[in-house]
Amino acid sequence: MLFCSLLLQAHVVQEIPAKVRSNGERLEMNILMDVTSGDENPDPYAPQPQRDFLYTLNEQQHQELRQKLRAFVEKTLSFVDEKGGELKYEISFPDYDSITPEFPKMISNGAYVTVRLQAPLAQSGKTRLKNINRKSPYWWINTNPEDETATDFLYLYPEEECELPFVRKVATKKFEPAKVAAQSEPKAAETKSDSSLWGYFLYFTGDGFAHVIPAGWDHILFIMALCLFSLKWKPLIHQSLLFTLAHSITLGLGVAGYLPQMPQIIEPIIALSIAWLAVENLFLKKLSKWRIATIFLFGLVHGMGFASVLGDKIQASGHFGLALFASNLGVELAQICVIAAMLLLFCKIKNDGLSDKLRRVLSMLIAVIGLGVFIQRLL
Repeated sequence: MLFCSLLLQAHVVQEIPAKVRSNGERLEMNILMDVTSGDENPDPYAPQPQRDFLYTLNEQQHQELRQKLRAFVEKTLSFVDEKGGELKYEISFPDYDSITPEFPKMISNGAYVTVRLQAPLAQSGKTRLKNINRKSPYWWINTNPEDETATDFLYLYPEEECELPFVRKVATKKFEPAKVAAQSEPKAAETKSDSSLWGYFLYFTGDGFAHVIPAGWDHILFIMALCLFSLKWKPLIHQSLLFTLAHSITLGLGVAGYLPQMPQIIEPIIALSIAWLAVENLFLKKLSKWRIATIFLFGLVHGMGFASVLGDKIQASGHFGLALFASNLGVELAQICVIAAMLLLFCKIKNDGLSDKLRRVLSMLIAVIGLGVFIQRLL
């Protein structure tokens, strides 16, 4: 039951991106907040709210939304000095500064609100940021937002703290209006240091890997179904690379804005692709052109699903090509790990008859799960 519930999750906030900067006296943190952040009892099967949803709310509903996000931030984040003394911060919502609110425009077209925190720097030493909410997602914090090539990211996990790289000094400038990275078109940097690019490469490779292992249960099931047809490693690697090529195409087109984001349609099809591939395992006798075409077609569909999850972050990186390549590399490495695990499992089974029976049983189980998820997502 737990395994199935993980598969059925349609939208769960797993990370929160933010930018933080300092003018030498105070710090300013701009947070890109999913409107479902802070929900007490979120529906794990509900799709992500879209940006247009925000424009259907009346004034009272907007006020309630801001109060909910404020409460979530206050029970999650705390700024302290080196002695543990709390540094009080102010919360504002810059999207509401104009008569008609202007909310962040994301690749996924998701509903986000910018939450801005302003706090004094510690009188001496470094200022520390604490995540005091054990149920909070992890935070992805850019501490050098003015430098497009910088990779000064901090990762703040529940019940942990991190040191901000700012030391108090006489303020030399006032804060100019700032936007969260994903709200504006990233500018190409004139020069890129090798260390900066390497940092981006490692981050997005890891992010692509983590999207499959451990987060992508539906993706793992698809690769398992692919393996259960034939356990010869060369054809498996070739099929995996073909699948990666296909989802790379639609992921790139989706992030670039050439494909619409349709999670309500794509997510059920992804679940159906799992069941389809597993059912084919029960009837096809050899690897055919039809099977190859099916894998490529489903790869295109999976890529559109990736775009709704990874697209906003790739767009915000300012290094489109590198981030896209590294994300796909991470996904492919995770797929190879799944293939290796399946090969290792079946190499331990010396009885061919038992091996064939196990492959059929697992294929039927995956088909049932995929069909169940398809119906759930469709509804």
